[in-house]
Amino acid sequence: MSELKNKYFEMIELIITDLEKYVIFITRNREIAKDVLSDAILKGFNSFQSIKNISSFKYYMLTIIRRTFYEYKRKSNYYDESYKTIIDSIYSDELSPEDKTDVAILYDALDKLNESDRELIILAELSEMPHKEIADMLGTNSNNIKTKVYRAKKKLKEILNDLELQWCKNERH
Repeated sequence: MSELKNKYFEMIELIITDLEKYVIFITRNREIAKDVLSDAILKGFNSFQSIKNISSFKYYMLTIIRRTFYEYKRKSNYYDESYKTIIDSIYSDELSPEDKTDVAILYDALDKLNESDRELIILAELSEMPHKEIADMLGTNSNNIKTKVYRAKKKLKEILNDLELQWCKNERH
């Protein structure tokens, strides 16, 4: 049992940064993210022996985080914070003020997408999850995911262009 526990936590250590970023992205709240992540790590350990493909461990954990968060949302009065309120806590000293502004604009654009499109962008682009893994996670096929990701990216691009136009108008006045 302790050998299994050690292997599990060694694997968690390798991907913890990706897991933390993903859970913060979907929860938009650092405290809730900590709760969801700790619950997901416990759930992951409890079913770790059932993993058939160890190379998919990261995606296995992202799936558990996703399900744990949706379970949390159903059971609580979840307050969906604006992305703007967490930019500093996510990126702290990593970004320049200009880059933080770009990130804030991206978050505003993501907020304008519907939840399923936003999740696809987060998984495919920000978490760099392969389409096949997203398809497995969402119970569909990879061609369907490729199409949906393409459409979500197209919508995001249109939203970003609109936000850029609004920003330019505001700068002139």
